[in-house]
Amino acid sequence: ETIQRILTVGLQADAKGATQRGCFMVNSTSEMETLNEDVKEIIRCNQRDMEGLFEQLIRKAQEKGEINPSKNAAVLAAYIFSYFQGVKLSSMTHGNPEVLQGTLDVMLGALV
Repeated sequence: ETIQRILTVGLQADAKGATQRGCFMVNSTSEMETLNEDVKEIIRCNQRDMEGLFEQLIRKAQEKGEINPSKNAAVLAAYIFSYFQGVKLSSMTHGNPEVLQGTLDVMLGALV
């Protein structure tokens, strides 16, 4: 439920055009090859932090029976992070709220 709320808020902002120019971290990640090592390390730390947060939330949801406990929490966290990065990029060119919500529904369906 918490993961869904976090991602829904992000999608709503994207659908309203709040991030039409994109998110700094997402934009930087997509251009990582051209960045210096210090910036690359900041991006890597951000990814580790976000995946760690998602993994904690997944483990709590597994304990509550909201997410299948047989699924690997670290893998699911990486999956959610990848989804989040991808949807942020996609929303810059495809801001249709119904489509964005549909992608979230599909992604969340993979967790149960």
